[in-house]
Amino acid sequence: MATNPLTAGFDSAIAETNKEIVAAPGVGKRIVALGGEASTDTAIKATVHFDTGDNVDDRILGGQFAAGGGSASLRGRVEGPENTALNYTSSGAAAQTVFIRYKIEEI
Repeated sequence: MATNPLTAGFDSAIAETNKEIVAAPGVGKRIVALGGEASTDTAIKATVHFDTGDNVDDRILGGQFAAGGGSASLRGRVEGPENTALNYTSSGAAAQTVFIRYKIEEI
């Protein structure tokens, strides 16, 4: 059984390491990202990723932002692994905004 789409996000001005955006939903369930955006005002590396221990392979949004910052958007459906949180990591202090549209699905 799927839930209606939800939105989660935050603003930050510090370097973030595995900041939880959406908590792990429990056994037999997964997060399905439906869209979102990450933006920053300076050159940093920033990623939205499933918390499996591999921030590169499980990245769904982000990358290296150039001087002056920028934004990256997610359009489309990305299914996460079972019972895995959706997190955010950045390499430095900057004005950062992240939001994700998602739902929880039973597997």
